[in-house]
Amino acid sequence: MELIVSYRMFLDDERYPIGGDWVIVRNFAAAVNYVCQHGFPRFVSFDNDLGNDLQTGYDFAKWLIERDLDMGDMPDDFDFYVHSQNPVGVKNINSAMRSYLHFKK
Repeated sequence: MELIVSYRMFLDDERYPIGGDWVIVRNFAAAVNYVCQHGFPRFVSFDNDLGNDLQTGYDFAKWLIERDLDMGDMPDDFDFYVHSQNPVGVKNINSAMRSYLHFKK
């Protein structure tokens, strides 16, 4: 397994990030696989609705939290942003991630 020391992940089924130093993943399974292969990202930009995928950005946020609870590998400087156009998805992801990061302090 090749661990990348630090990377930024962009989870979105169709859009592209600004700037060139992003790992782009298009669905839940690809995001999970990438983290399992390369370690925890230092930053995630979340979309919630991932096309026809039944799993959402919110599902990935919950998975990241569970992974950190199990493995404790979230970087101390981890941060995130939710760029989704879905207001309920934005609220859910923000709530889950902010609550967890507050819990970790």
